[in-house]
Amino acid sequence: MLPHVAYNSATAIIARSVVANAMVGRDHNGEIKMSKLHKSLAMLLASGATALTGPVAFAQGGASAGPTLEEIVVTARKREESLQDIPIAVTAISAAEIANRQVNSLDDLAKFAPGLVFSKSFGRSNERPVMRGLASVLAGTNATVETGVAYFVDGVYYPGDIQTLDMAEVSRVEVIRGPQSALYGRNTYSGAINFIMKKPGDVTSGGANMAVDADERLVSGRLSGRLTNSLAGSLAVRYNKFDGQWKNQLTGKTIGDESSVDFSATLNFTPTDNTEFNLRMSHNRDRDGTRPLFFQGAGENNCAPGTRSFASYSTASIANPNQYYCGEIKARPIYLNDAPVTQPIVQLAGIPATFVGGVTATGGVYDTRQGVAFSGVNRDLDLALASFRWDVMGSGYAVAINGGTRRDDRKTGSDSDHSSVNIIGPNVNGIQDMATGASSGVDKYRDWSVETKLESPRENRVRWMVGAYHFEWEQKAYRIDFASLEGQDRPENIYDIVNNAIFGDLEADFTDRLSGTLELRKAKERKGQINYLSVKNLQAGPTAVTYDSRLRGNDRWTSTTPRVTLNFKASKDLTLYANYAKGYKPGGFNGATAISNGRPQDESFLEEESVNYEIGAKSILMDRRLTLNVALFKTDVTNMQLTTPIQNSTTGAVTSLSTNQGDGEVKGVEVEARFAATDNLTIAINYALADTKFTKGCDDFQFQLTSGGGIFNPADPTNAARNLNGQGSCSIVGKAFPLAAKNSGSIAADYSRPIASNGYRLYVNTDLSYTDKKFVQVHNLAWSGAATLLGARFGVETDQWRVGFYGRNLLNEDSSPGVTRWLHTYMLGIPGVTLKPGLPSTAIASYSLPRGFFGVARRERQIGLEASYKF
Repeated sequence: MLPHVAYNSATAIIARSVVANAMVGRDHNGEIKMSKLHKSLAMLLASGATALTGPVAFAQGGASAGPTLEEIVVTARKREESLQDIPIAVTAISAAEIANRQVNSLDDLAKFAPGLVFSKSFGRSNERPVMRGLASVLAGTNATVETGVAYFVDGVYYPGDIQTLDMAEVSRVEVIRGPQSALYGRNTYSGAINFIMKKPGDVTSGGANMAVDADERLVSGRLSGRLTNSLAGSLAVRYNKFDGQWKNQLTGKTIGDESSVDFSATLNFTPTDNTEFNLRMSHNRDRDGTRPLFFQGAGENNCAPGTRSFASYSTASIANPNQYYCGEIKARPIYLNDAPVTQPIVQLAGIPATFVGGVTATGGVYDTRQGVAFSGVNRDLDLALASFRWDVMGSGYAVAINGGTRRDDRKTGSDSDHSSVNIIGPNVNGIQDMATGASSGVDKYRDWSVETKLESPRENRVRWMVGAYHFEWEQKAYRIDFASLEGQDRPENIYDIVNNAIFGDLEADFTDRLSGTLELRKAKERKGQINYLSVKNLQAGPTAVTYDSRLRGNDRWTSTTPRVTLNFKASKDLTLYANYAKGYKPGGFNGATAISNGRPQDESFLEEESVNYEIGAKSILMDRRLTLNVALFKTDVTNMQLTTPIQNSTTGAVTSLSTNQGDGEVKGVEVEARFAATDNLTIAINYALADTKFTKGCDDFQFQLTSGGGIFNPADPTNAARNLNGQGSCSIVGKAFPLAAKNSGSIAADYSRPIASNGYRLYVNTDLSYTDKKFVQVHNLAWSGAATLLGARFGVETDQWRVGFYGRNLLNEDSSPGVTRWLHTYMLGIPGVTLKPGLPSTAIASYSLPRGFFGVARRERQIGLEASYKF
């Protein structure tokens, strides 16, 4: 089949899908609806997609006289190189592609970068990016556990959530896959994402953009120009408001709203031809309401029967014997106690209407008062970046210094049982207490880093670079309650990190076609934490609170991370490479949980380490009309940061701590292709396979699930009395990693053609992406569903302005982006709730709280109008 015939067939199918799926939608209550406006816009978008199926001309026989792809330059190895020559796996997404693909956040970006999977599990906070299948379910829940994928802005490490970064100010994004620890340092053991921001231009220029639909408004503007012969500057501003699309069934209010206001200013100073200074400062103000978190209760569990279920409790309203759910966790109506209840309460399966005894409360299990002091995410972020580069006397030897500082104040809160259950205890000092398990807090982050490099001329046959790095980070966590809505005066927890490193690379041309590179980093990291006794103070004030230090932890790690690369230029249009790299993810602490279970107060878990083997080919074909890049890799992981059971020597209770007890491997392939089909049409395709599995590992809850509820004792793992059904095993060998998608990919097309002689052009952009299901935990029983997302833009433009329509999630995909296993309720831990007679002893069987799952709802279809002007 000819390329243009195959593409025409595909876009025709997409066009029909747009129409068919856009004709129906669902309102906040799940009822089918479709406005006339949405029908009209959907038809217009479909017409735009259909326009791509028109005739496409190809030169017949001989060499093509058609279009060519522009060369892309990247800085993934901290120097400028052609994307097709650099011997590592990199995806570069330009500013034009960011606009054409409607990339407004990391969530959107992940669709177009093979090997990168992102789940917006907690709104615009607690991000957990996954690269090449390597994920951590603990990241975001333990302050000292990290994801293994690091963000950088203009090459400066950015240790925080980055979803609210103004993508209109991004010149290029480089997604660098595989361990990058040698050059980029900490927390890059599976990859790095570098956002290269726009610099001021030499001539005065500017513009404004606007996008509006039924649920969201986005307005941004930019002004850039030269202030003097050697000084240029730019200013940018953005306002984004999303109203939310989901109804809270307890309050009748719409939730899920998000709002951002951003300002940034940039200066570029070039006093000589060999010297350059850059300064960038920005401020972000984010105000997000209650996050759209739904809950699937333990009453719906359908597999792994055992004692940790409602069937063990005499007082449960149902007798479901299952401990787990097997299958996809799907979105459902949302019940959150973020405000006073005004709607009829739907009782949660398995929970009695009132307490059996032991606790006095105003409203029993379903109190109608607001249960959480604050619900949502508020964030104020200040970022300052600076860089200096000096080509020493024009010799090619260069000194480069870059660094930055970040101040991030964040307020978060949630009704943490994610259900209509709302257990509020007696008032404290006349002030209402928060509901049991409700979570609210203020976190204040401060960090800064600086990197210095000295490098030789790149044209030398033997070339080198050496550098030094310093990084400091601190987090202070404050409790929120109804008397301290902005956080108490003193922190409950303090965490800090200091990292120092030296690094460098040595590259040599062995022949005109074969070269080799050795990169090496030697780093030392110290982590510390102080956990204070958590005491409700309410109106009593901080002077009435016992504030003695509860736990102090401090540990140090030393790491050596090399990368060795061989690069063979088979021809001017074909690059073959192979590399070996080591990566590491920093260790951390278990905090108060460890000391309360009789463990040493400074006990830590180690770094998670990886070894990566990669071979790849980068080719330019069809007279530079097609680029095809392929990478095959294998990653061996040791000391995986999982959970392990710890038995309290005093009480006998078993809990889970973060430890290094598992190993695993990932085998995969990544393919990227870009094709200039005609002067008017460019197509981009990518695909990634990440086949993950544990090669070693023991999980305590895996034993509970397979044994019928038995308590796993690591000191006596073969105890037959605990293996209630004789089938218990803690092994997770052969299981896939949680949060990882085995298959992912996308196809995108950009089409533009003149429609009048006076410069008017028709533009059409379409993109279709797929992400496989993701297992919730190591057990591989429950998962968040696969997602197929279709986006499109269609309109008319000139060199100065553009007006058109856009569509996001046109197929109205409703699978949850992220799911977490969670306590069904705290009710079963209350005195007076009784177990059924005749059950196995609590010394060998678990009767802990049954668990369900919470997940986040996905944004529904959005269709709107966009316009822009530039000068």
